[in-house]
Amino acid sequence: SYGAENYPVLSLSGRTQGRSEINVTPLSHDFGEVMVGDLGAQTFNISNTGTGLLTLDEVCFVDGDGVCLSVANVSGFFSYAVALPESLEPGASVDWVVQYVPTGSQEGAPLETATLRINTNDEQNPSISTDIDETEVNIALQGKAINPDSSLNWPGDFGSTLVYRQTWVYQTLTVTNDGTGDLIINNIELVDSSVGAGEDP
Repeated sequence: SYGAENYPVLSLSGRTQGRSEINVTPLSHDFGEVMVGDLGAQTFNISNTGTGLLTLDEVCFVDGDGVCLSVANVSGFFSYAVALPESLEPGASVDWVVQYVPTGSQEGAPLETATLRINTNDEQNPSISTDIDETEVNIALQGKAINPDSSLNWPGDFGSTLVYRQTWVYQTLTVTNDGTGDLIINNIELVDSSVGAGEDP
């Protein structure tokens, strides 16, 4: 109906969107044995090695079914204080600190695990061999809370004992670890104010 020389012209426009590419280092961490009351910390580097804007959505600890916990930044003794930014420009990166801070008596020194999840807009790209290829990145964590506690068992003094020249009298002092985790003995020293330095007590 427009005729041979009278036809509509449609104007088109578009903008090329570069592809985002997330890189997480490391993807897991074992805090090892951490004393109750002490702090274990690990820095994770999150970077965008792609050419498009990388979005970081729904950053949280998840339960066994992959559902975000009600308090997103805490799972047991694992936590993070500073939230990740909502996005990273191409070439940008951020250091992210995750902590493991056990408290309480910790009977049995349990091994604790947790999973941190980051949702992104990084889709699969077969041409990149190092691509994580996941819009959902999971960081695996584990740690063991320990609480060693010492007790001493000493039968008493030596009593009236005759010691002549190379004769020795022995008694046993027992050191017991009543807590959880390895008890490290840093030093054993005989303290006697009546004995001068360098003398044999």
